[in-house]
Amino acid sequence: MFETSDRRLEQINSTSDLKRYVQYGKVFDQPKGNQARTDDLIDQNKSLAMQLDTALKNTASLKAKFSKQASDVTKLLIHNCKLATDVEELKKVAADLQATDTRHRQTAQQLQTKNDQLKKEIASSKNDNAFLEAKIKERTDHIFSIREDIVTLQQCEQTTNATIKSL
Repeated sequence: MFETSDRRLEQINSTSDLKRYVQYGKVFDQPKGNQARTDDLIDQNKSLAMQLDTALKNTASLKAKFSKQASDVTKLLIHNCKLATDVEELKKVAADLQATDTRHRQTAQQLQTKNDQLKKEIASSKNDNAFLEAKIKERTDHIFSIREDIVTLQQCEQTTNATIKSL
């Protein structure tokens, strides 16, 4: 095909689009004419234009995806800010509930102490009541005994009066 002893050069020239190759100052192919070179450049231009069009479409697609992702990220940031605000509010509520719980526990402890005191007072009152009931029963029994004595004395008086009248 070419007048060269370099087989590698022949393979490069036979497989490539290069029509002209120079090695050691020798030209292995005749240069193309201006029209052929212009046609090659137009073909290269068309190929580059198609590649550019594809790249622009890919860029537009990526830009749309990026825009949507940026919108999603913005929404997520806003949502995260709201969640952070909610968390702060919940922390305040939790602190308030903790304080309320502490107050309730203190109140419950005070009420339990008061309840224990009242139970002791009730037990003491029951003992006092039992003592008073025993005293009342004792006095009631004493009153009944006095009444019986009065009745007995009245009967004695009547008997004495009847005896005095009969004498």
